[in-house]
Amino acid sequence: MGDSLIEKVVGHYLELIPTGDEYKAICPFHNEKTPSLSVVPSKEMFYCFGCGAGGDAIDFVKNIEKIGFKKALKRVSEISGIEEGAIVTKKEEEYEIVGKEWSDEVHDLLKKTTSTNTKGFRGIKDSIAAYFGVRQEFDTSTGAVVKQFYPCTKGGALSGYKVRIVPKSFDSYGETGKACDPFGWFRFKQSSGKYCLITAGEIDQLSAYQMLKEYTDSKGQAEYGYIPVVSSTLGESSVGQLQDKYEWFDKFERCIICYDPDAPGEAAAEKLAKVLPRGKAYKMELSYGDTNKYLVDGKQKEWINLFFKAKKVMMTGVTGSGSLLEKMKEYVSIPRITLPKFLHKLEEKLRGGFPIGYIINIMAASGAGKSTYIDAMILHWIMNTSYKVGVVSLEASEGEYGVNIGSAFIESKINLGITVEERLASITNNEEALQTLFTDDNGNDRFYIVDPDIDTMKQKIEYLIVALGCKIIVIDPIQDIFDAMPDDQQAAFMKWEKDLVKREQVTIVNISHSRKAQSGQKAGSKGADLSEEDMMGHSSIYKSGGINLIISRNKEEEDEIERNTSRLKVTKARGIGFTGFAGEYYYENKTHKIWDKEDFLKRV
Repeated sequence: MGDSLIEKVVGHYLELIPTGDEYKAICPFHNEKTPSLSVVPSKEMFYCFGCGAGGDAIDFVKNIEKIGFKKALKRVSEISGIEEGAIVTKKEEEYEIVGKEWSDEVHDLLKKTTSTNTKGFRGIKDSIAAYFGVRQEFDTSTGAVVKQFYPCTKGGALSGYKVRIVPKSFDSYGETGKACDPFGWFRFKQSSGKYCLITAGEIDQLSAYQMLKEYTDSKGQAEYGYIPVVSSTLGESSVGQLQDKYEWFDKFERCIICYDPDAPGEAAAEKLAKVLPRGKAYKMELSYGDTNKYLVDGKQKEWINLFFKAKKVMMTGVTGSGSLLEKMKEYVSIPRITLPKFLHKLEEKLRGGFPIGYIINIMAASGAGKSTYIDAMILHWIMNTSYKVGVVSLEASEGEYGVNIGSAFIESKINLGITVEERLASITNNEEALQTLFTDDNGNDRFYIVDPDIDTMKQKIEYLIVALGCKIIVIDPIQDIFDAMPDDQQAAFMKWEKDLVKREQVTIVNISHSRKAQSGQKAGSKGADLSEEDMMGHSSIYKSGGINLIISRNKEEEDEIERNTSRLKVTKARGIGFTGFAGEYYYENKTHKIWDKEDFLKRV
């Protein structure tokens, strides 16, 4: 028996069997019949290759007597005859090696205190961990894996270890950065063939290789070799390390990307595909979870099927016809925004209302009642749907807009009051009802109004969508934005609208004025039959619309019923095709309310 602290302490409890410069003993921390606990005097440490327990003399006493650090330190001092202060100093000096510059000494210490035994951690087999040199460190009291060590290489030679501290924080020993090889590459640096796979991280790399290896073995094809699997050591968003292996990836027919099925994973996969050899990037479409989840939950067969169904990554904006079935299902599943009850004929014609992700244009001559139509729609949307609405009111001030939509809500036109007192009374007498219109049960705003500052219009609209969650944007009227713009700027604005509705999946409703009638033509204000080409401004307005609606009304008609009757027609309904007459509508001035004319006449 030597004089080292670890020999004295462990020897006090166990029978030590000399084996060269070390000792073996029956581990007291798990049931075993053959010695698996190793005592290393030169390192002042012990380690069990059976259960993973390990540490110094103080750790040994803490675990065998189940006591705290101070009591263990005192007990070690009693056994060894060494003062407590000297023992602490010795412990600290020994562990200063961890974190130092990478060296054989550090590597040797890691090998002594870790094991390739995974104990089934995350479903990874011992043989897979050993094949890639992955080592585990265990909690000395529970035996659970607390750290995983992933070897990093440069040109295939070991340069350090990336350390995963369970559950998901990281450290490193030695060199592990961009200059290193992708994880696992050292096993496949001479490989070539039909497939290689790139995963989002080390755990997924081990999981994927294990599933692919077992599949190959089950088919009796091991003699042809196993499919190479690699991963960046820097996370899925970093492509530089993988990009540096361009020539290696070029040895394969298909470089399959298998990243997490979430927004960051999708973005990272798209980024990686751009730096892989042209035409060789393929992508797996995971739906259940990440690769390791498929392994842990016993869904290896599903994952293998997805591997062989990986689809070629197209350039942005290019879709292979094999994806069209899913795209078709997505398209027909686009939600429709329902319309107010009085527009039931229009809603039926449009097969459910306005689709999300469209530009809707509503045109009429000045004074024909188009703002009253859209106010009724907004009233329906904010009170009967879950959609938030943002209103760019370019003609009406906030107060005027509130009076208009508030009148429709309480079905009493506030502006018909002759005196200020009468108009104020209409508001105060209905204040509780109006508050219900403007805020929901939780006190949140039901809709938002944007002031008419043309210079910041785009930024404010995007703020409504991104920050405030608006799915419907109403611009009333769009010509007030375009008045000072040349044609090319109007076209650019409409291009921005088209990009916005696609990108953010929102619907924009543009309220448009009609052009002034040419000499000899019937005026729009007298009920002229208008066409899309009569829309004031650049032709890109009506051309950008997914749905175009035209309202006509003769506001000079002598008959009161006719004077307050408007006619609606659909001139464009992309994807549906039902155009033409969509009903007559009657405006009741006293209640500031629009009716389907047939319904109104039946009522009276």
